[in-house]
Amino acid sequence: MAGHRVLDRAEDLSWSRPWLSFTIASEGTAQVSVGAVSQRWSANVESGDLHGEGFRQVLPPVAALRVGPPVEELVRAIQRRRDHPALTWLNDASVRVTVGQMNELRSDPGSRRTIADNRKRFREVLARRMAEIGWQAVPSTRVVFERHARV
Repeated sequence: MAGHRVLDRAEDLSWSRPWLSFTIASEGTAQVSVGAVSQRWSANVESGDLHGEGFRQVLPPVAALRVGPPVEELVRAIQRRRDHPALTWLNDASVRVTVGQMNELRSDPGSRRTIADNRKRFREVLARRMAEIGWQAVPSTRVVFERHARV
């Protein structure tokens, strides 16, 4: 890390000759994210020795979403052909699901990866549940479902 970055990011500096100690967010995590870690360092300014003293995660991890309840909410709305903020009815047998309109799946200050994983699990569970009630995802869309006529 370049010296000017250390000066920009260093916090909790202390001096006890010859040691300069400081806490710093690891490179690439200066913006607050769940995965950001804070490390404590001590540098001997006479010998050039540098010692890391461990790390701590800046924010607690975001819990994985229980996708069952929001999936069931959508399934009920589709079965009853009800309006829902996450649904766009294309016709009587075709509906588009906009995952980002589900309150539980909107972006929050959590990890982008956790949000992406939650949305992926949501889509997978929704597709399975929709298949159980006679709807199939339109290939290559992941978000448009069509009802198949029962024979």
